[in-house]
Amino acid sequence: MNINSEGIEDYEVAEVQEESGYTCLHVTIVTYSDQVKYRVCYDDNQPDLAAIKADLKAGLERAKQTEDDIYLNEYPERSYLSVTYPDGTVKKYTATKIEY
Repeated sequence: MNINSEGIEDYEVAEVQEESGYTCLHVTIVTYSDQVKYRVCYDDNQPDLAAIKADLKAGLERAKQTEDDIYLNEYPERSYLSVTYPDGTVKKYTATKIEY
């Protein structure tokens, strides 16, 4: 999914404490043609949930406010999401798509 400023209508990056006590992020992205939601978790490669949240919010806001793109590549067979941020940085997160 390639998202640019013309495509992002709204987004939310929220910390959610699950029934098990585990805290993760729910990332919702609303574009003019689609809506996606992901459950993003910290792991050994990305151990800081606050940093993940800050990166996602900053990248989505930059893509929304400018003509810069943000790319989301889903790898459901491996339960991760690769994000290419507007500045070219690529980060992989443990994530699954949440179906509505």
